Amino acid sequence: MANAYRGVVDIDIGDTTKQLRYSLNDLIELEDLRGKPIGELLTNGAGLGFLRDAIFVGLRYDKSTKLTRLGVGDMIDPGKIKYLSDTVARGLGLALAGPNPVVPQMAPAMQPVPTQSTGSK
Repeated sequence: MANAYRGVVDIDIGDTTKQLRYSLNDLIELEDLRGKPIGELLTNGAGLGFLRDAIFVGLRYDKSTKLTRLGVGDMIDPGKIKYLSDTVARGLGLALAGPNPVVPQMAPAMQPVPTQSTGSK
């Protein structure tokens, strides 16, 4: 069963439900596989290769699953691309921000001070 507080999401792939989770090492491996930083992959549209690799890396959390990247590709139903993309996005979001992300605000003392012109020309 999925546990959002641990960054785990359920994913229906192939004929079964598996668990997807991304550790820091998984995120680094995903960057290595795709040759780009994770932020760039997420903001610039990464394509089907990224989707397959993200599922492959995230499924390794389930230790009973022994898969290859090509094996994961064979499990992906092209009619479920939107569902799979949304599920991977939810899993990556949990890994990067947690279940209840809080965006910290800069303390007033740390905010940039506006510069004033000296009036000299």
